[in-house]
Amino acid sequence: MPTIVFVADSHCGSRWGLTPPSWHGFRDALSELRVQAWNQYMLFAEEIQKVGKVDLVVAAGDLIDGGQTRAEGLGILTADYYEQARMAAEALAIWDAPFAICRGTPYHVTHGADWEDIVATELIRMGKEVQKVADHLELRYGPITVSVRHYASRARLPHTRTAPILKEWLEEVVAATEGARESSPRIIVRAHAHYYVAVDGGDWLAISLPALCVGGRYVRHIPLSVTHFGVVLLNVEKGGWGWEKYLRRCTSCPEVVEFPGWK
Repeated sequence: MPTIVFVADSHCGSRWGLTPPSWHGFRDALSELRVQAWNQYMLFAEEIQKVGKVDLVVAAGDLIDGGQTRAEGLGILTADYYEQARMAAEALAIWDAPFAICRGTPYHVTHGADWEDIVATELIRMGKEVQKVADHLELRYGPITVSVRHYASRARLPHTRTAPILKEWLEEVVAATEGARESSPRIIVRAHAHYYVAVDGGDWLAISLPALCVGGRYVRHIPLSVTHFGVVLLNVEKGGWGWEKYLRRCTSCPEVVEFPGWK
């Protein structure tokens, strides 16, 4: 029974991103939030790995934040892409399992290089096994295929959040119907939306992954809406599957502005 952990959207290098302890010395209004997020991530990992062996960790893209050009770099913890890649590798290295990495959005991860390939190189340098880095991953376990890509559109309101992930599932079904692929996957996993939602169709499953960042800004003055912080665990059994979410909900943290002398 293969056990797969899915993580995504750590946005390392952002002030809102997943930040390993080596970078906790940077102090700003969000520094305590970054420490809390890291501690929560460690608790998730400890809880999952205490239950049993993890066979694969799938990192589903946007592992680094990049240069934040749309936000004019205002939310950057470090603008050094290589340092961001090292942060992402250190964050993944807590898992005692091999890795597969799905590349994220070009805006974040393809400035002069495919930086998630460099994250993979860093993991290998740290003694970890990386099985594959790709734009689209397909994991096959007997009759069950799991399709993993980073990008799917997002919806801001709870009653519309299933629509983007169902669109992704339908596109896979249409591709199989029109002969573009042999068969549609039984399970599809997407990221990018920064919120968790799952649709169980009985003989198929569609999951939108939570993020491993704690909010952020899309452009300079427009914060993202509610972010789900967490990971997803998938167990593939003979002819079936089970899954579990490990979540915390967070809202975009407002800037704290202090005026010396004010009470």
